[in-house]
Amino acid sequence: MRRLFDHFLHSAYAAMRLTESYLDVFPPSPALPAVSTAVLSTACHADEWFVAQYPALVAAVTMAADAGLAGTAWQLGWMLTSFQLRKGYWEDHAQAQQSALDAARGAADPVGEAHAVLAMGLGYARAGRDDDARAALRQSLILLMRLGTHPLSEAAAHRGLCWLDERANRPTLALGHAQRAHELHMAAGDKRSQASTLNDVGYLYALNGDYELALEYCGPALAELQEFDDQGAEACAWHSLGFIYQGLRSHQRAIACYVRSLELTRELADRFNEADTLGSLGDVYHEAGNVAAARQAWRYALRIFEEIEHPDAERVRDKLRSFHGSSLPIVPVSLPGGSLELHRAG
Repeated sequence: MRRLFDHFLHSAYAAMRLTESYLDVFPPSPALPAVSTAVLSTACHADEWFVAQYPALVAAVTMAADAGLAGTAWQLGWMLTSFQLRKGYWEDHAQAQQSALDAARGAADPVGEAHAVLAMGLGYARAGRDDDARAALRQSLILLMRLGTHPLSEAAAHRGLCWLDERANRPTLALGHAQRAHELHMAAGDKRSQASTLNDVGYLYALNGDYELALEYCGPALAELQEFDDQGAEACAWHSLGFIYQGLRSHQRAIACYVRSLELTRELADRFNEADTLGSLGDVYHEAGNVAAARQAWRYALRIFEEIEHPDAERVRDKLRSFHGSSLPIVPVSLPGGSLELHRAG
């Protein structure tokens, strides 16, 4: 059984590194001799492996906890976080993290406890449970700072808090968390994550209205992330550039950036970020005067948010309500995944 757990743990770690670089904050415990690991070379391969093994992976977290293997339970729970949050498996994630947290506390493992609480907070944040997320992320940050041995995990907590402050329309506080995360990655010498957090800082400058400065951060961040072939982080950087160009009223550039971000999220089967990017794409279409294209993008976003049971569905639904009953001629608009039937504004 331990050999099976080691196979899952090390394969999930390899898969996670290909899909969510910011969660690569520690290597798993060494495997037993001769344990095989899935051979994965791309983010798409990683996603396919997660899909095929998912029921067994979820069961393995609880089985490891019940077997007294606390380290395996919380580490495997952490490795599952990437896939579960991209797919919108909120309840599965929360249950796995609770099993991992109980096991870590039962074994008096402070490192495991800190990471289980951190993963729980990141899951709550992605699921739209902002109050629960803030409490868990703050608790994890206290535990991690007390340990003083996991700076990249501290950075992950700051990035989670950054996202919550952004959603709460507190861009100045969010910028502080983004800058602190970047400092921690700089100190650790983690170049791939440095580029990702550099993009975060640039995006927060854009949220604060300084679009030109934001470009100075996000442009180089994108170039570096492309060198690392990190599709998830690259998608975030394209999204940031879309927002920046949207703020600069350069609508065609903004649309091109959002479309590229959308292509990458779809390749990763990242349902939350696909819906979020479609929402942003609808916004810029609306600002550009293509009301019907905006409505269609929002419809796609709403469908995904409803399927993954995310509260952001209501925000998109409110936008669509303003167009209820309008009748507009249909024209094709090209988006990733094929030509969509959209309506022309006016």
